[in-house]
Amino acid sequence: MRLSMMIKVAFAALICLLVRPSVGTPLSERFSKRFARSLADEDPIVDLQVDKTDDFAPPHLVKALLQAIVSNDTSLNQYASGIGHPRLRKALAAFYSKVIDRELDWQKNVIVTVGATEAVYDSFHALTRSGDEWIVVEPFFSKYAPTIKLAGGIPRFTSMKLTKTSDEITGADWVLDKKEIRSLFNSKTRGIILNNPNNPTGKILTIEELLFVADLVKKHDAYVIADDAHEWVLFDPVKTPFIRMAQLPGMWERTITIGTASKSFTVSGWRVGWAYAPANLISRLLEIHTKAVQSVPTPQQEAVAFGFEEELRLYGKPEGYFVSKARAVREKHNFMYQAFVDAGMIPIRPDGGYCMLARWPSFDDHRELFDGQEKAVAFENFMSQRINILGSTMADFYSTEHRYMGEDYIRFCLEKRNETLVRTANNLKKLRTF
Repeated sequence: MRLSMMIKVAFAALICLLVRPSVGTPLSERFSKRFARSLADEDPIVDLQVDKTDDFAPPHLVKALLQAIVSNDTSLNQYASGIGHPRLRKALAAFYSKVIDRELDWQKNVIVTVGATEAVYDSFHALTRSGDEWIVVEPFFSKYAPTIKLAGGIPRFTSMKLTKTSDEITGADWVLDKKEIRSLFNSKTRGIILNNPNNPTGKILTIEELLFVADLVKKHDAYVIADDAHEWVLFDPVKTPFIRMAQLPGMWERTITIGTASKSFTVSGWRVGWAYAPANLISRLLEIHTKAVQSVPTPQQEAVAFGFEEELRLYGKPEGYFVSKARAVREKHNFMYQAFVDAGMIPIRPDGGYCMLARWPSFDDHRELFDGQEKAVAFENFMSQRINILGSTMADFYSTEHRYMGEDYIRFCLEKRNETLVRTANNLKKLRTF
């Protein structure tokens, strides 16, 4: 049998093994009490620390990836163009042209990067001059500040404020400190980076907040790096609409918008990200990108291109992957929100994103558990060692001088299999014994 035929037979067998996850099936229906009890008896540690899924990749993307690998088009297993695989750039341009109501040129306005992380790296290095200041909104993705410094810039921090501490708290209860932000803008300001929806809070910036920032950016001739990694994990777009900075008057010219397949399609291991922006900014990103990594793996780009072509075809329809995934994640969040409440914790219900913050008020009553450690670290260790749930202290999402602001909360990443969340809920019951 010819090698190509053998590969295609193997490919067909793999496709037969693919089973689309039942993302919309309620937890209460999927798992019997007997199964939940057996999971509790095993008592394993549950890892909710990293913002990635433990479930299967979307089958239609996996199929597209395998087809690319065994394709007769040999170019699909070789270097792609430095700026990105043409099919993916065309798909991204067509899709986001519809999203932001602006015609994007796939050859000039889009670049493909090694995840959103590289797009952030490229953006800071492309725009920063020695001594330039960048405003960073806390809590923030840990890569921002080090990358600014690596590019020769200086991070300046402003913290969102939580306006409620009791009753039901949501992502909307986090607000930008406008007075603080206004005070940070000066002649040295190169720009501001906005993570929207924010990780870890699940906050979606309001139109008023975006316009406020946009006015300051234009006044000071600055830029916005819009890290929209979680842009398609939105739980109530009607009540809490997601608006992109690049859509606002006068802001297209000043904004680099970043996305990633890691969050959009839950394939964090594929390392496919992108940015869209005016041609002059994309050319500056390309200069950094090609010197740092050359190109992104071609088969993964081909598969993600297919994913976006499908999303454009199904745009706004319930059967689209983005819509159905957001619906499934919201169900997971609802389940875990109640589990946290039942365990005596106070969770913050996010408006978007895969993660949820929660605090345990009773921890302050158990000073013996601190064991000489910083409160944030002690709480994280307590949850992992005594409750068997691994999360990330929110303190790690703040600058060193502001770590205390996050010491009460732990971030839990909930884009997990339903059985993982059932196990988590069972482990949480241990809190009632303290």
